[in-house]
Amino acid sequence: MNKIMYKRVFFYQIAIIVSFTILIFGCNYVIDPYGLNNILDFNLEKEKIVSLMDRRLNKISKFIKNPKEIIILGDSRGDSLRSDFFYSKNINNMSYGGGTIFEAIDTFWFIVSKYHIKCAVFVIPFNIFDDNNSMNLVTQALSTIRNMTSYYFNFNTMRATIFILVNYIFNNNMMSERPEVNKDIFWKQQLSNEVTGRFYAFRKKPINIIKKMEEIKKYCSNNNIKLIFISPPTHVDLQNKINQYNLNKEYILYKEYLKSTGILLDYDVANDITQNSENFNDPYHFSEGIARAIAKDVSVFF
Repeated sequence: MNKIMYKRVFFYQIAIIVSFTILIFGCNYVIDPYGLNNILDFNLEKEKIVSLMDRRLNKISKFIKNPKEIIILGDSRGDSLRSDFFYSKNINNMSYGGGTIFEAIDTFWFIVSKYHIKCAVFVIPFNIFDDNNSMNLVTQALSTIRNMTSYYFNFNTMRATIFILVNYIFNNNMMSERPEVNKDIFWKQQLSNEVTGRFYAFRKKPINIIKKMEEIKKYCSNNNIKLIFISPPTHVDLQNKINQYNLNKEYILYKEYLKSTGILLDYDVANDITQNSENFNDPYHFSEGIARAIAKDVSVFF
């Protein structure tokens, strides 16, 4: 009798596990939050959720569906150069908020391994031209894209599916942007040792970055791809921190290297624009008006 009971319990457990697995697969397959299978379309609002939940996976999946021949690569400064700011419509912005140069490099190699491009624009601020800033979430995104089984059974995919359904049923976007904070307070926070010091006090020479960029330079030269670098504008309050942290030599070498590797558009200089806080959201991030002006300048090279 006990053996029969144990067998029943065992089979019930197996049935629950199998049912739960099928449910996860079914929900993720049908909702397909990042649009990797494009089999069913229920006209659900996905973009405003997945664009914040996994920026890398979202942008790469969108590129696969609609590849372009000009790509913008970088962090949030690059991301602010929206594709519609440029004259050309043949542009995909592949920059990620909070991104690193290592992520930009891996994104470049993924794209050129499968698609033809004419121009790569790297937006590289001085504060991320640093081997210590080596986070790379693009590898995870690419692994998910290359393995659809992983995509359907991925926790993050299930989380995105749940958020999309909650937004549809209850009209509640749980991935809403953080509320605005006082600009003056946030400005001071960004210049503090806790933020700026995290970038400048523990810098590591960008030996790996330069090695990887040399490989990109060679590839672009051999494949007739225009290589452009942008040193984005920062407010003079942040520029002055370079001297405070005794990084003047490294800063000069950073610009000299970018200039020697491709076309350099250097906006990170002290002038009327970078002295005016109205042109910035914070010391690191320029306003939409400046972004449009930069896009207009870069468009000349396409």
